[in-house]
Amino acid sequence: MNNDKSNCRRFSRDYLTISLEPDIHLSNDEQIHFDKCLSNLFDICHLSLILNCTLVSVSSISDTTDLSRDSTRLNHYLRVRQPKKFYWMRNIKQMYLKLRFPMNSNEQFTANLIEFHSRKRLPCSARCSIEQIKPIVLIYYIEEHQLRLNIRGMNSLLQLNISSEMNSAHDLPRGVYYKWSDEGHIRSTTIQFHIECRI
Repeated sequence: MNNDKSNCRRFSRDYLTISLEPDIHLSNDEQIHFDKCLSNLFDICHLSLILNCTLVSVSSISDTTDLSRDSTRLNHYLRVRQPKKFYWMRNIKQMYLKLRFPMNSNEQFTANLIEFHSRKRLPCSARCSIEQIKPIVLIYYIEEHQLRLNIRGMNSLLQLNISSEMNSAHDLPRGVYYKWSDEGHIRSTTIQFHIECRI
């Protein structure tokens, strides 16, 4: 692992495309926060991250705020509306994430992302590899001092937030995972998970 970490330190920001929001020139103080975010990003590049998923909402429900606090009603809605289609979507419990940084200008920033689904009737979990369909988008939010990674799958989006306030090995990114159906007539229904990382 130490070799991996030393290799990670050799990554260059020159191979990363990062947008600023808002798109303004960074002050010296803002540059310090930005550099800290990048350093925190490089620090997790050698780690295999486990992302714990907590189901929080379904976007097509009119009173999502209330339902996000009541998992029983939320699961009932999913079972009644699309019992087969949403079974796996609502039972995502964890994900595995491994980031691969570009080593030269010809490579892209990529991720290996795997969903793990609970299966109550079987002793093991089902897993599904998420195919990345676009390069990872990096956006630095100046006012929040956060660097956000957007990892886009065919019918999913993982957003991880890396803060400049992450000061120890115990501080890991948090974020949101969005999952939606690939069927046109129910595509407007999006399931949202809260993400917490652990090593």
